[in-house]
Amino acid sequence: MHKLPDAVIYIIETNKGNKQMTNFTELETKVYEAAQNDDYSSSAKEIAEETGLDIKTVKGVIGSLVKKGRMEVEEEERGGTIFKDVWAVDEDGEIISGY
Repeated sequence: MHKLPDAVIYIIETNKGNKQMTNFTELETKVYEAAQNDDYSSSAKEIAEETGLDIKTVKGVIGSLVKKGRMEVEEEERGGTIFKDVWAVDEDGEIISGY
């Protein structure tokens, strides 16, 4: 049986000065940090390339982070192709990718 990685705890300073704890798994940490490294937005493919994780794993982790409110995904058609852009967001829902 595969053992899941221990959760990584991030202490985040909120605007009110209160501490809010967000638990990220090791994989969520890798994906969340990689999503912040792009100048604008990232794609699952770019995150997979940067982290060395396979694309299915990255998509699953992105879904988990979306549920936790720490990533946003936007689907857009450009030139007849559907693109899904990914942004990391802070505890207030503000985009922090590349800024």
